[in-house]
Order: sequence, then C-alpha cells, then structure tokens
Amino acid sequence: GCGRTVRRLISRAHSTKFMGCDVDREAIEWCERNLPKATFVATEMVPPLKFDSEAFDMVYSVSVFTHLDEGLQDLWLEDIFRVLRPGGMLIVSVHGQNAQRSLTETQLRELKSRGILHLTSRKLLGIVPERYHTTWHTQDYIVRRLESRAAEVRYTTIVDGLQDYVVAIKAKAVE
Repeated sequence: GCGRTVRRLISRAHSTKFMGCDVDREAIEWCERNLPKATFVATEMVPPLKFDSEAFDMVYSVSVFTHLDEGLQDLWLEDIFRVLRPGGMLIVSVHGQNAQRSLTETQLRELKSRGILHLTSRKLLGIVPERYHTTWHTQDYIVRRLESRAAEVRYTTIVDGLQDYVVAIKAKAVE
C-alpha cells in the first residue's frame, strides 16, 4: 500500500531495517520515492516472496488477509513462515466482530459454520481478481490456522475497530 504503517515505524525505530512489499506496483513506486529509509519490492499475487528463507525477525500484514481467499491465505502463510526466522513474529489483521455487522444472517451462519467467508465485493469487482475481494474469519479459525505453523498465537480484539490483530511466533530452531 502507501506505507501508512511503515512510515510510523520508521520514525520510531531508527536502527531497524524495513522492507515493504505489495502487489500494487504504483504504490511500491510511490513508497520508493517518498519513504527512502525503507526498501520496497513489488510482488506477485501468488507467492513466493523474493526474499531468502529466515530473512526477517518480524512480518506484518495489515488489511491483506481481509481480502484473500482461503487458498491464497494458505499459500501466503506458508511463504511468510518461510521468510521468518525461528522465534520471529507475524502480525496480521483480520476482520473482527464489528466488521461482521455488514453480513446478512445467511452469511453469518456460513462464517460460523466454516470459520471463513470470502465474498465478491461490489466495490472491488472488475478492479482486482476474484481471489482478492473481502474475507472474514472467526477467531477460532484464524488461531487454529496459525497454530498449525507457530509456537504461540495471540488474538487481540480491537473493541472499537473493524479489524482485530493476531500475533504468531514461529517456533525456535531445535538445538
């Protein structure tokens, strides 16, 4: 995106190296011109990322998993955990309870039954691929999905927000 999160992080963590990636090449070009204290890379909709395995101490993904269908989420989670160092942290945002207010009763039942609901967005139709529209998760679903890859998972509800945050810690290497 436009670097709204990394811009704040850069201003507070002066000795940390930041890298950003997005499928939107124009956004990446804007970030390269306007946020010189970080490195930015355009990526494809489908992994792999152009980074070495175990290259990062932390990866955050804000308002990405709220759009990906289940298959893309699985591919991205696998690749994100590939680029995370042992003991590294992943932070992802997901639609929380407040965002579920926009769903119909039928959609809510499907979400509760499956744990995930991916819908075509009228707003995004024709702009982005069908696999990148609007997705909701139950807390149990996303925690279980991450627990299968992580040593520790914590879900944080943002009471007055539309998105909640989930933190996953990659298991440390066995010595």
